[in-house]
Amino acid sequence: MTRARDLSRAVNNKMSVFKYTATAGQTTFTGADGGGATLAYDPNSMIVTYNGIILESTSEYTATNGTSIVLTAGAEVGAEVNILAFEDVAYSGVMPTTGGTFTGNVNVNSNVGIGTTSPDRNLHVKKTDTGGTVAKFENSAGSSFIEMASSAGGGADGGYIEYNATKDLNFSPDDTFAMTIRANGNVGIGLQDPVAPLSIEAPDNTDIMSFTVTGNERWALRGESGSGSRDFLGLGIAGGVQAMYWHEDGIVQKPSQPSFYAYPSVATVNTPVSSWATVEFNTTGWNTGNHYNTSNFRFTAPISGKYLISWKLQLENANEPIWIYAYPVVNGNRNIDRAKGVSFSDFKVTPSYHTEMGSFLMNLAYNDYVTFDIHTSGSSKNLKGESHWTGILLG
Repeated sequence: MTRARDLSRAVNNKMSVFKYTATAGQTTFTGADGGGATLAYDPNSMIVTYNGIILESTSEYTATNGTSIVLTAGAEVGAEVNILAFEDVAYSGVMPTTGGTFTGNVNVNSNVGIGTTSPDRNLHVKKTDTGGTVAKFENSAGSSFIEMASSAGGGADGGYIEYNATKDLNFSPDDTFAMTIRANGNVGIGLQDPVAPLSIEAPDNTDIMSFTVTGNERWALRGESGSGSRDFLGLGIAGGVQAMYWHEDGIVQKPSQPSFYAYPSVATVNTPVSSWATVEFNTTGWNTGNHYNTSNFRFTAPISGKYLISWKLQLENANEPIWIYAYPVVNGNRNIDRAKGVSFSDFKVTPSYHTEMGSFLMNLAYNDYVTFDIHTSGSSKNLKGESHWTGILLG
């Protein structure tokens, strides 16, 4: 036994003293001491004394489990065995190497590294693996408002968020620039220098912006380069045919606007006498939307709206009918219908060659169908192949 021992560990530490009175030959001391306190200690922060003499660890006692100590030699009856257990405390300006909490302001005058031993920024956070979140900032409610993540498929930095010297905030996931918020409030998507409150840039002939109504198809704005300098902006179903174009020179196009141009496939058709018949315009020059049927010679309105219907009849031969009636008919009803824009077209043919033309602004409901009907009184006349009729949705 010796009285000499380095007691530096005890300085400024909180200490608990457990006092035991030995029985003859007793070696193990544990549980409640003479004052009723239950022995507990940190094996790295404790001292054992025997009748006031400090014992040497290992050679004179063993203390490893935190709840008991075992003397190497049995104690004399009545000997006083004390265990001094120290508890580490935090000192002003000093943090423990493991754990601990700052309770006041902390000033750091050099770079701080988290996950790296060589920080090259004021705060340098580095993950040692790919994927997941590198850094997270959250409010007092626990909701995160910025997360910086690394990407297994990204560049060397795996994406970043940057707040630069000009006070712009740039977002570059996967090391590819995506969005910026300028100090003046302008937001740029796909470009770093937005000149308007919202500026969007996308590759040519790709969707710029999309809109989705729940349960329906997604609409998209698409920018495309036209011939020469006539670029345009298109609106249509994403990935489908554009419904409308706005050209940079002010021209507005509706390439899918329902329209048709129909004519007979034969050079001459005799007009019916004393009965009504639908003219067999069985060939189309165009049929945008395929709403004209070349089998039953009907144009069916795909939507409700105002339609312009025009016609031209070329008649030729020596016969001179008394009257010819010819006009568009809606849903097979040949009566005048002012609500639909239907009125009679009638004319008398006296020379051997005659041309008649007309047009109707018609108010059609969805699924209304229109045919071009003709009736000759007196005698038939040849309807020439140059005859035709046409229709287009105005709006």
